[in-house]
Amino acid sequence: MQLSPLMAAIAVSAALGSLVIAVILRRRTRRPRETKADYTYRLLHPDFDAVAARLGCPLPPLVQALYAAVPELLKDDFSVIDPDSLREWHIGFFCPADARAVESNWPGMENCFEFANDGCGNAYYIRPGHPDPPVVFYDHESGSQSPVAPSFSEFMSWVRVAQDA
Repeated sequence: MQLSPLMAAIAVSAALGSLVIAVILRRRTRRPRETKADYTYRLLHPDFDAVAARLGCPLPPLVQALYAAVPELLKDDFSVIDPDSLREWHIGFFCPADARAVESNWPGMENCFEFANDGCGNAYYIRPGHPDPPVVFYDHESGSQSPVAPSFSEFMSWVRVAQDA
């Protein structure tokens, strides 16, 4: 039996709608809502052993140092500027370093550590195992990875610009 173009369009719309609902439900289960106080507590109390157990190696000391730099760690909604390209990279917030943070990463980023997020679901990752790893930006809508900085220390040294409120 062949469907009319209208019926085919309705069937495709229904299938896409189901897919969107499934993605939304998966996303909600993946990262449950938590209070700002709970999130801040997790941010200020890293569990590097749990992260190392999940990723198979410890986070580099340079990355661990971020979690000791409380004023820096609590900054949100700012951009860092690459001095070579002058490209701005938005940081919505820094991410906790604990078991919950590494229990589920985006596809293709399973052995990486998300240390920051742009606030729209896109992540800044490093791959542990190198003393000063490169920083990669992961776009969750396209699944694409973009190199940001050749090293974590360089990324953290870039000028910060607060976003206008």
